[in-house]
Amino acid sequence: MVVVDAMEKTAGVRVLQTELNDSPGVCLKLYGPLADIQMAMQAAQETAHRMGVAVVTDVIPGPSPLSRAAYEAQPDMSPLIEQPTVQYPEETMNDQDQSPFARRGSD
Repeated sequence: MVVVDAMEKTAGVRVLQTELNDSPGVCLKLYGPLADIQMAMQAAQETAHRMGVAVVTDVIPGPSPLSRAAYEAQPDMSPLIEQPTVQYPEETMNDQDQSPFARRGSD
């Protein structure tokens, strides 16, 4: 949460999706203007470094709409941790701009 807070305060980015992984860790998928994504990535690296936490970052500039299936994880439920491993923060927040990647009923 601290890293997400730093990224959102540094640049105009939004969280598209979070995915718990086996590292243990969280894969954060963001969207926004490329320059803001790059600034957010730098803020994430600096914040994680100050906290003594390893972080891996990567940016895919301008992904094709056709590549969505490759980067957007499908909702699931982990019996091991008894909670979903994939979250869509924008769907649960009020007064937020609609994501350009918002899920549609038939997608």
